Amino acid sequence: MTEDTNSRASLREQQVAMSLLAHAARDDAAAVALSLQAIGDAGEKLELTQVIAALLVEFQKGIDEEYCEQLADWFSGQARELALAAD
Repeated sequence: MTEDTNSRASLREQQVAMSLLAHAARDDAAAVALSLQAIGDAGEKLELTQVIAALLVEFQKGIDEEYCEQLADWFSGQARELALAAD
């Protein structure tokens, strides 16, 4: 995976990917389900392949974190930054 792969994903696609990673790291199945619903929402213009690509790139970036809560916090922070940038 390269930065170029992630740059093709929209900010919203990157934000959904970060949210999924944060919720998964916290083992929050309900929140993961809500994030997955956002991908399928007809009102959202999200490309599944771009969300997956962003998810993998961001996971590779965050995998160096030592503990899952730190990892979840890192992904959450990234998701918040992307959400703010997308607004």
